Parts: sequence; C-alpha cells; structure tokens
Amino acid sequence: MNSLTICSIKDCKELHYARGYCHKHYMGKRRRGELETVGNSKKPLIDRIKHKCAPVNENGCVLWTGNRNRGGLAIIKVEGRGKLVAEALWEINKGEIPENMTVRHICDRGHEGCVSPHHLYLGHKKQKKIKEPSDGNKKLTEDQVLEIRERREDFETREKLAEEFDVDVSTITDITKRRTWRHI
Repeated sequence: MNSLTICSIKDCKELHYARGYCHKHYMGKRRRGELETVGNSKKPLIDRIKHKCAPVNENGCVLWTGNRNRGGLAIIKVEGRGKLVAEALWEINKGEIPENMTVRHICDRGHEGCVSPHHLYLGHKKQKKIKEPSDGNKKLTEDQVLEIRERREDFETREKLAEEFDVDVSTITDITKRRTWRHI
C-alpha cells in the first residue's frame, strides 16, 4: 500500500501502518491476537519448535535459536501471543499445566535458551527453586565446598575458583548462595 492510504477502520483517518490499519489499530489487534496468522505459524506447533532447536550440546541441553524474552527464556508465537517454549513442550508431551504450577528446568539453563523436554519439571509458582547437586557438583568434596565459600568471602573471583576446581562459574555461585550443598 502506498503511504497515502488510510486505516480501514470506519471513521479512522490515520495513515496506514500495516495490514490495512493505522499503528494504533494494528497494535491493538496484534495484542489481542485478532490478526490472521501468516508465514510458518500454520505449521503444527511441534514442527515450528523443532525448526528452531539446535542439536543437543554437551550438557544435554537443546538450545533455542528463535526469539527469547527479556529473561532469556525461549518464546514462540501461539495464536498471536508469545508463549514460553518450555510450557508449550510440557503441554504437548505431558498435558495441561495446573494453575498454581510452572515449568522449571533441572539444568538451570532455561535463561540460556534450553528447551530440552528431558530437563523440564513442574514446580509451584511461589516456591523458590532449590537445586539438586548436578554431576558437576558431585565431583567436589565437602572440604572443597567449604574452601570455595571461605575464598569467596575473601572476594576471590568466581572465574578463578571455577577454573581451579574444574567446574562451571554457575556452580561456584550456587555453592556460595547455598542453592546447592546446603547440608554443609
């Protein structure tokens, strides 16, 4: 359409923005999911999800190559609205998510785009996540964990400790914040 076309809504005199509507009407219809679907959204949801997944990495994570929200979680458009891919996969594989529950990641890499169905579980929305020690934590001893905590109190960097103990930086953070190894 040319730039002199006006909005197709009756009595609206604003200039065309997209799909026959001015900016205000287009954005309103888009937010409410009232626009017709275009492009690949007519494909089955599982096919659209598979198309945006990278191969399994060394952590067993399947990373999302599509859009993410501000928190880094994978999102996909479903019926005109953004939906978390983890929730979509849970509903496809396991069924409806109860109202007071949310989909969580055992790998704690959801914010990095992990969408592996094997890493998903249901947790209460209000419950703070408590992580179980992963394989990376199991190679540490209790003495090493106590040493890490002491050295972090002395402001030693997480990166240096992670390299020295041959673990991921996130493991050092989890130990110092007592998300893991809480029993000592």
